[in-house]
Amino acid sequence: MELSTGNADALVPPSPTGATAGHQEQGELTAVLTPSVPLELAHVTQVVTGVAAANPRSMGHDFAAQMIAANMRQMDYTINVQRAELTNQLGRLDALKDKVATLSAEKEVLEERLGTKSRLETVRAFSGVIGTWLVTVSIDLWKAQFSLALLALLAGLALVAFGFLGVRSGKKS
Repeated sequence: MELSTGNADALVPPSPTGATAGHQEQGELTAVLTPSVPLELAHVTQVVTGVAAANPRSMGHDFAAQMIAANMRQMDYTINVQRAELTNQLGRLDALKDKVATLSAEKEVLEERLGTKSRLETVRAFSGVIGTWLVTVSIDLWKAQFSLALLALLAGLALVAFGFLGVRSGKKS
């Protein structure tokens, strides 16, 4: 029997002519897949304990079956304790990551402030030197050009005051 090749999605064999001819429809081509469940030790522990209780001779003898079942229960308990501890440690790790991120941001802000303060200190030192020079020049110009000397004196005193006092910031750190 040959299949019709008209539509690749619907591979329906041609209808035979004869006594067996009937209505044909294409069925669903989807496969039913169920996800596999990972094997957990709790299930194995329950199976081993059940086998040890039901038929201990299949596991060697009564004592061997009880030892294997007890060992499996101990491993199950240990794994559950380790999982709880791991969850606790992961929570602490997340908290520490958040703290590191916060401290890193604070560090960046403080480094930027320190850079600004360093530049301001340089400007203050330079203004103190220039201000002192202007005061000295104003003393020399006092008798020759009084108005220029007064202007140089006021500018020099302002620069010296800025050099000593600086600019007060509104924030305290």
